Formats: sequence, C-alpha cells, structure tokens
Amino acid sequence: MGLLRTIFYCLKLRHHDKLSPERIQTFQQKKLRRIVRFAKKKSPFFAEHYRDVDPDAPGFSVRDLPPTTKELLMENFDRVVTDRRLELEPVMEWVRSSERVGQWYKKRFVLITTSGTTGAPGFFAYDRREWDWVQAFSVTRGIRFKPSFFKTFYYAGRVLVKKVRVALISVLNGHFGTFVLFRLTPPIRKLASRFYYLSVVDPVERLVERLNEIQPNVLHCYPTMLEILAHEQIEGRLAIEPWVITCSSEPLTTPAREAIEQAFPESPLFESYGTSEGINLASECSMRRGMHLNSDYFILESVREDGSAVEPGQAGDKVYLTCLFARAMPILRYEISDQTTPVAGLCDCGLPYPMLKVQGRTDDTLWFVDGQGRPVALPPIPFEALFLNVDGLVQYQLVQEERDLLRIRFRIRDGVDERRVASQIRERFEEYIGQKGLAGLVRLDIGRVDEILRDPKSGKIRQIFSNVDRPFLPGRPLGERRVQEERRVTEESALVEDRRMGPRRAGKGEGGDS
Repeated sequence: MGLLRTIFYCLKLRHHDKLSPERIQTFQQKKLRRIVRFAKKKSPFFAEHYRDVDPDAPGFSVRDLPPTTKELLMENFDRVVTDRRLELEPVMEWVRSSERVGQWYKKRFVLITTSGTTGAPGFFAYDRREWDWVQAFSVTRGIRFKPSFFKTFYYAGRVLVKKVRVALISVLNGHFGTFVLFRLTPPIRKLASRFYYLSVVDPVERLVERLNEIQPNVLHCYPTMLEILAHEQIEGRLAIEPWVITCSSEPLTTPAREAIEQAFPESPLFESYGTSEGINLASECSMRRGMHLNSDYFILESVREDGSAVEPGQAGDKVYLTCLFARAMPILRYEISDQTTPVAGLCDCGLPYPMLKVQGRTDDTLWFVDGQGRPVALPPIPFEALFLNVDGLVQYQLVQEERDLLRIRFRIRDGVDERRVASQIRERFEEYIGQKGLAGLVRLDIGRVDEILRDPKSGKIRQIFSNVDRPFLPGRPLGERRVQEERRVTEESALVEDRRMGPRRAGKGEGGDS
C-alpha cells in the first residue's frame, strides 16, 4: 500500500502544480481547518492550548493559533502526540542507536531527531501515511530539475543501462532528516538508483578519494562542504561531473554559489529548504529567483521577533511552520529560528506557489590552523553531530574563543553524572579534531552550566559561533569570511542602503541571493 499511496500522492502534487494560486489558497485553508479540528480532538495538549480557537469560525486563519515551540512540545510530548504508542522516554531510548536509522519504530513510525539552534534535542514522529507524503514531496519537488530535450533522452537511456549513482555527504550517526529520507526511500527508487553514504566528518582527502571512485550522477551535501569540494575540483584533486548537485541544511551564499558553479559548470546546482518538522518545505527552480514553498501542504510565516508578519522583500527574525498532513504529532504554528525573506509575485516558471529566500541558521564555520600553519575550516553541522545521543545531555553551546580554544558549555538532566557527560564530549571532540589533522593543536574548555546564556542583543541562544576573525585566503572559494557579528552589522547596513537606494534601483530587476 505504501508504494501505491506514494504514487497517488505524487500524482496529486503534480496536479497541484497546474492549479491557480487562488485554488491553492482555498485548498490550504480547507486543510488547515481540518488539521486544527483533528488536533483539538485527538491531542490533549492541543485541546487545552487551542481551547479558545474555533477552526470553523468565519474568517478563521492560521494567525488565530497561539504559537508553539520545540521546548513546549518536548515538555508535553506524551500529550502532544495523537497516537498513544508514542511516548517520549521509549522514543529517546530507541533513537540512541544509529544502527536503527532507516528502520521503522514499532513497525509504524519514522523518528527524526534535531538539536536546532537552541542546542536542546527535539524528537519528531511520522506515521506511514505521513512518510508517504514526505517521499512524494521528495520525488516530485525535491529537485525541480528539467534537463534539455537531448539530455532527457540521454539520462533516460543511461538509466536503462546502469543504475543512477547518488552520493549523499551528511551526518551518518544519527536520525537526521536528510539521512533518514535517503535511507527510507521508496523501493522503486532503489530499482533505478544506487545510493552511497559518505560521512561529512571524514577528512576531505578521504571524501575526494571516494567521490572519484563513485563518480556520482547526483550529489547532495551541505553548502559549506560543497564550497570545499569546489576548491578540490578547481585544484584538480577532485574530478567528477554530476548530472545535478543539490544542497540543503545551511544557507547557500552568493559567493558559495559562484564558487560551486565555477568548479562544476556542467552540473546544475539547486538549493532546497527543509526541517526535521517538515522535511521538504521549499525548493528552487531554474529561474533562481527564490525557492517555491510547498504551500498546498505547508504554511510558513516569516515574522519578526514579536510575531508580526514581514512584508515581501523584508527578512524575518524567525518563522512559524504549520504542516497540514502531520497527525501523529501535529506541527501547528511551530517556531523555528530560521531567517527567511518572502519574495513578491510569482515566478516566471509558472508554478502557483509563493517564493521565499532562506538565510537559514546563523551558525559559524570555525577556522583553525594546522601544524604547518595552514588554515583549516570546519563547518558547524559535524560539530552538532558530536553532541548527538550523549546520554543525559539537555542543551549545549560551542564557542571558539581563540584560534586554538573551544569553550563547550552544557546542561544535563537531574541525576546525570556530569563528569561522564564531559568525558564523552571530550572523547568525541578529540577524535574528530584528530581526524582533521589538529590533534594537540586545539584546547577544549568543557563545563556544566545551569543555563545557556542568550545573546544580549538578539535575545536568542547562539548555538555554535566564533569570536575569532576568519583568515583572508586569496583565491580560495570558501565564501563569507567575516565573523558572525560583523556579518550581521554589515548586512543590516546593506539593507538600510538598499532601502535608501530602492527607488533608483527599481528598474534593475532581481539581484542575487539575499
């Protein structure tokens, strides 16, 4: 039933691509009323949280719903879920094993974990019907790749002769959304494709060696890693020509895109946007004006810190996500600390969905110096993976205080041995740092705290960031090199200048990524 249902969902999503924006909006409103009614009926938490909300009232909209947060859902997990087979303690125990990635929990649920920008773990569940929706979105809208007429026939003929080689470079030791999505892929995909999983924490030399062996037709990884691979390709150590390259999970900056497209001129690059709470939210088409939000089944509100909506062209401080098909664990007006900018108007490609640009998370890439005095860039996501499944860990923060000093602060559950947690964190970090050729060159200051302090200016918890300037590297395509605070100030100044110059620039059309 799963495969047939996935195929049916794919056909439905293709049909929606041909609808008008007005019909998409009507469909969205109908699904919103239905999911809110369901949540109030089946979830004790939402019955209480939305006791004053009437989804059948005239003029009802998503803005009538009080927001939710990860902390709120995790604190009330057993009352949030609508299936009594889901309980937080057994779920947390089950996901501790990375060997279970790609397996069904209790033969019915897919479990996803995330730490997000607060450093506190989150656990999210999809039942089989919902996962079929996730797979349908992945198949139909994961990549809006339309090759030329001749290449379409070439690729089709190539698939008949040999399986498509798909390489994923990601965190492989946890139940993260992208990895789980690749592992729990529809059987029909496995008939035509061969999947290769490479760990993002492996040394670059090892990744280059494996990619040269695999010669992937499709490559997916984080933008920061793609920048590094672009440099390897330009230098001649990497020699691959994928049919298509996709990236997600981190912001794709304009310098990063330029470097990647320079290194792989025959490989179209597409950015997608997803979260553990929604998996496939938006994806880019060939017009490059922004990403198309899958608004028939997701509502994504770009808002300011106080929750008020932003206008098109303005960047929000966070988003509220509503998933219109999630029932096992309803996701309704759920706060995510991603920065997105709505794009005015519709795309010339003809799709009826609103567009947005995603700045995403604001974690920093950390720069170190190896024994030969050479700079080494380590992106944030592998660091995040090091904290995964540390028993008793509630929250963490990683700060590069000096070029060779990392300060790690963590919170733990009551009754947990802090020395054991600190020892486990130290062991993981020392192993990873050693793999990167930095053994003995980076000091670790690890300690327990009662509270992770928030940034005094933004009021947010900064999870992974650096207080050290990035080195200037002439000719090396590693994108943005300023520290986070300098980048924020620079971007705010540029925004003010853009507004001041707006009327005189109006006739120039769209620029690059925001």
